[in-house]
Amino acid sequence: MAKESSPPAGRGIAEIEAEIADARASLAGNLAALRQQAAPKAVAQRQYAKARGFFVDEYGGVRPERIAGIVVALAAVIVVRRLIRSRRG
Repeated sequence: MAKESSPPAGRGIAEIEAEIADARASLAGNLAALRQQAAPKAVAQRQYAKARGFFVDEYGGVRPERIAGIVVALAAVIVVRRLIRSRRG
């Protein structure tokens, strides 16, 4: 027959229940923080800040090398599209 286990010496039922209640409260707080972090508005704000950080330096000035890179890339796309259209038509 199996023996019934008793709580370890020094830990009573009230202490275990208190520990479970603390764990539940901690979990609820973590879930609330995760829900807030995953909200569409919060995600959009983080992505905006990330994109802005790419084009703006720590002093708030525009990074011309990044802007120039984007302009060159767009110009290359336009040239390639025109070349493809001219060969087809």
